[in-house]
Amino acid sequence: MTVRTLTVCALVAALGTALAQPPKTTEPAGAPVPAQAKAEKVDLNKLLASRVTLGRYEGKFRDAVDVIATAYELPLVLTRQGDQGHIASDETVRGELAVKLPRLTSVKIETILTMLCEQAEAKFLVYPDHIKIVPDTFAAYESGVLSTTPDPTNGEDAPLLTVTDLLRSKPLTKRGLVNASFKNKPLAEIVDEIAEATGANVTLSPTVPAAVRQAPVTVRFANTPVDAAVRTLCEMTDTGAIEDANVLLVTTRERAAARAKEEAQKLKDRNPQVQTALFNGIPAPLTAQPDPSGEIAKLKDRNEQLAKQLDALTKRLDELKTNKP
Repeated sequence: MTVRTLTVCALVAALGTALAQPPKTTEPAGAPVPAQAKAEKVDLNKLLASRVTLGRYEGKFRDAVDVIATAYELPLVLTRQGDQGHIASDETVRGELAVKLPRLTSVKIETILTMLCEQAEAKFLVYPDHIKIVPDTFAAYESGVLSTTPDPTNGEDAPLLTVTDLLRSKPLTKRGLVNASFKNKPLAEIVDEIAEATGANVTLSPTVPAAVRQAPVTVRFANTPVDAAVRTLCEMTDTGAIEDANVLLVTTRERAAARAKEEAQKLKDRNPQVQTALFNGIPAPLTAQPDPSGEIAKLKDRNEQLAKQLDALTKRLDELKTNKP
């Protein structure tokens, strides 16, 4: 057998072997890679409290965020407005802003982030599994410093964001959604799970009796806002809730009612025309009632006009009677 024949036979054999192999599946570009092992949950608050050493830095804001995220393994997310939005003072694109950080030794990571964000008129918000950097105004609404619900006692209190951005910046107690089923689970555990899953500030007051805290509850929530879920739990367990900024506190119904009464009185003192409705101790959206004094004045004027017309008709009738043959 010649060398050429051997070569051809070898190629045929190799081709047959290749065809006999099962085809390899290829992952599409950008497909998520399945985790090989379950990653341990990272305590972001503990990580932010870690002390580190930082070298001097000068560069763009977005690059600084990336450097810090990489150096300290932080799950930092720079939002679109946090990157592409403009600085209020000089209309500079936030991500392009030149920032500086000095050399720092034994300083907390959260301090570094604060120093960085302050230069870009931004703040960082901590969630269960990531840290989000947003403009100051967005953070003010989400943290509850500014209310996303208009105050009827202040007609000049115009929102600082568009309607869409306001909806996106609501506190997690109003924006977060609960998707969970609970069967005969203690109230205290349900409250903790809702807070853990959504990142919303929901807590149970120590004033709630132990029997109520451990009361078994069976309920299912699907795409339910956090505050609605908490109010439902309050109805089921004869408790109440106090809402303060971006915090929901489940407490006794008596304490919730007392707090709501205090808030209603404050609003009444500012504007006597404002009426409030209460639901589980939480004031419902407020509606300013029209001032009745203006309507009363209009009615008085109308009555006076009608009285004059009646007098004129009476005189005319008297004249007709007098002139009658």
